[in-house]
Amino acid sequence: MDASYKLIFKGNIQPNTNIEDAKKSLCELIGISPKSIDKLFSGKAFAIAKNLTKQEADDKLAKLQAIGLIVHLKGGEQAQQPNSQQSSNVNKVDLEALSSTVKQSITSASEVCKSATSTFMSKASEVAADLKEQKESQANTVVIESNQTVKPKKSTIWQRRYFKIVAYISFFWATISIIAAILIATGTGVKVMDALGGPDVEAQETSYSYLAEELEKEEEQKYAVNDDNASYEKAVKESNEEQKAREERAKLIDDYFKQFEVNINAYAKELGQESVSSSGKRSQLKSMFTQLDNEVENNAFWKDLIRFTEDLADDASSLEELKKEDARKIEWMTALKWFTQRYAKNLEAQEQAAQQQDKKIAKTLDSIGPQLIAIGVAFGLFMNFTMILALLRIERNTRVEV
Repeated sequence: MDASYKLIFKGNIQPNTNIEDAKKSLCELIGISPKSIDKLFSGKAFAIAKNLTKQEADDKLAKLQAIGLIVHLKGGEQAQQPNSQQSSNVNKVDLEALSSTVKQSITSASEVCKSATSTFMSKASEVAADLKEQKESQANTVVIESNQTVKPKKSTIWQRRYFKIVAYISFFWATISIIAAILIATGTGVKVMDALGGPDVEAQETSYSYLAEELEKEEEQKYAVNDDNASYEKAVKESNEEQKAREERAKLIDDYFKQFEVNINAYAKELGQESVSSSGKRSQLKSMFTQLDNEVENNAFWKDLIRFTEDLADDASSLEELKKEDARKIEWMTALKWFTQRYAKNLEAQEQAAQQQDKKIAKTLDSIGPQLIAIGVAFGLFMNFTMILALLRIERNTRVEV
């Protein structure tokens, strides 16, 4: 009887070996399909060659190691050779081979059991750690006494107080929202009532007796002493300052009127018309011009009048050559009348435009009143519900589940 050998492969390869190349070479060497080759690399022990002689086993082992596999040589038992007397028992089971197969199966089963036991113990340790952590968490929220009765949890009491606080805050914001809406509505209503009411026009007294009383009061006011025991000198000083301001104003008006008179007299001289003095309307013109200038700022009327009369005087030399009946040869009084009428119309138009602008602004404000109310109410409700949602989110994130 000769010794029998086998080659055991457990899916291990040598360092710096490409596993795909090793699989391909093994398929060609032992003649199996690529689909079945992955089973040999699963980590289990497989006998890829058996019933080999020592020479055959060494040759086979060298080839497998050459392609980068780690293969183990096992065996050396005596194998019975069939003879003429044993030809009738050729189909009987080889007890020794069967014993070897059984041993291999038992070894594989033992390795599988060890691996399963190790995995089970690892999982059991993890589960035990999770259970311990869960019990420790529950121990902070539930207290069970020896009589097996459960007391109210401290966290539950705080949750109730927390929701009371949420309710109070929500009520506060709701109250603020409704108060703001009422105030906005009231203010808008007042504006509407004011817009619907007619303008307050103060009637001006035009009687001479009223004028006499005003002049008398003005004269008395010059020398009146203030209620705070101000000195007489202070009153006189204030009166002198007012008088000085009036004198400066009168001097400025005189200067403007002199310039006006020079321009008009130059025009009248060129065209053979009467002068301002000879017309007998010098005082009337000065008073009318002063009244118009009081309606504007920075003596704008006097400045425009001086420019107009200067242009009129400059054009006099060219107008002198025209016929007397020519419409362009206008009387200076007619030209002044045209200028003052146009200027008065401009002032009236500006005043009307300002009034229309004020009315337009008031109308716009009145029209957006309901919108402002809606915006105020909507914003208040938004803030209210936003606060509630934020508090509920905080409560849910901080809640401790039993």
